[in-house]
Amino acid sequence: MRLFSRIIGSFACLAASGCLGLDYYAPVDDTAGAFGVPEADADADADSDADADLGPIAIDSLTPDYGTNAGGTPVLIKGGPFDTSVQVTFGGVPGVVAPNVSTNEIRVMTPASAEAGVVDIEVTTNSGSGSQEAGYRFFLDGTGMAGTMGFVYWAHFLGDYWSNAADSGGAWWSILSDPEQRTLPEIFYGPNLDACVSNHSDEGFFVDDLEVPITTLRVNNRAIVLNWDSSQYAWTKVLGVGDFVQSANYDLDMIDASAYPEFSVGNFARTPSTFLLASPNLNTLGYLRQQDLTFQWTQATADEMLIVLTRMQDVGGTTTPQETVTCRITNNGNGGTFTVPTSVWTGWGGDYLEIDIAALTYAAGSLPFNNANSGVVGAYWLVGAAFMQ
Repeated sequence: MRLFSRIIGSFACLAASGCLGLDYYAPVDDTAGAFGVPEADADADADSDADADLGPIAIDSLTPDYGTNAGGTPVLIKGGPFDTSVQVTFGGVPGVVAPNVSTNEIRVMTPASAEAGVVDIEVTTNSGSGSQEAGYRFFLDGTGMAGTMGFVYWAHFLGDYWSNAADSGGAWWSILSDPEQRTLPEIFYGPNLDACVSNHSDEGFFVDDLEVPITTLRVNNRAIVLNWDSSQYAWTKVLGVGDFVQSANYDLDMIDASAYPEFSVGNFARTPSTFLLASPNLNTLGYLRQQDLTFQWTQATADEMLIVLTRMQDVGGTTTPQETVTCRITNNGNGGTFTVPTSVWTGWGGDYLEIDIAALTYAAGSLPFNNANSGVVGAYWLVGAAFMQ
C-alpha cells in the first residue's frame, strides 16, 4: 500500500521539571489601605492590617494532566488544603468543581479552550491560593475524527495468472499532527460511497515523528512489532502467517513519547473475515469487457467494500499501470452487488486487468489525549486478474 504523507510536525516537549514544577502565590500584600495609608491592625497576623493573611494552596498532582480543548475532561487534583469555596481555572478559564470536596483532593471538569497547548492551573479558596505553571495540556479535540491512519491487511491471490504468488499481508500506521475529518479509504480511494473514480489522487495527510523506533500491536496475546520507516513516516511490518487474525481486535501497546502523554489504545484495529466473490470468477483467468464488471460478494463481515481495478500494459519490457479505477461500496448485511460504470474509464485496453477487492472494517478504539478515533483500517483482499476484451 502506498502511504501518502507530507510533513512531519512536532509538538513542543514538556520539560520534566520547570514547566511542570510547582509554584505558589506569595501571600497577598495587604499592608496598604486606601491611597496607601496603612490600615489599623486589630488581628494577630504578621502584617499591620486588620485581616488574616491568605495561606498557600499546594497542587501536588493532576490526573490526567491533559485532555481535549472541547473540555469536559474530569481531572483529579491532589494537594490542598481545599474547602467548599474552592475554584479552579485552566489558563484563566474556570472549570466546574464537583461538590464532594475534601481537604486533600478535588475533582473538576475542564472548560472548553479556544486553543490547544499548555496552560497554567490556578486554585483559589477564601483562605488561600496556589498555581502550577504549564500544569495542563489541551489537545485539539478529535471527537468523531481520525487521529491515526493505517492498515492491517492480508491478500489472498486467486487464479492461475500469478506465478509463485503466496498469500501475504502487512501493517502500518502513522499518528496525525491534527485529527482528520476523512477516513483512510476516502483519502486513498475516493471521497464517496457507492461511487467510482479514475486515477484518484489526494493531498494526503500530515503526520508526526514521535522519535519512537518501534511500536507494538497485540492480538490474542501475540506481539507484533512494527519498526519506524523514516521514508514512509510510518511504523511498518510485513505480516507472516499467524500475524493476521480474522475478525479480531488489535490493541496498541503503551507508547512513551516526549511529544505526547504516555498512551495505549485498545481496539486500535479490527480485521474482517474472509468473504466469497461470486462474480466475476477470478479462479480461472478469462476475458472481461467493460460492461461485464459486476461484482457480487457474500459472507463479508465488513463496514464497506473496496474495488481497485488497474489496466496494466507492457511498456518496454516493464508492466506499467495505465489507469486505476477505485470504487467504495456499502456492504449490505454480509453481501452485495455492484456494477462498475463504463463511463468511469478514460480508456480500455492493455495486457491485462488487475482486480483487487477488499472487505474493510473500522476500529472502535480512540486516543485518550484528544478523543480521536483510530483511523487504522482492517482489510482482507482477494487479488485476481483477467484479460480485457
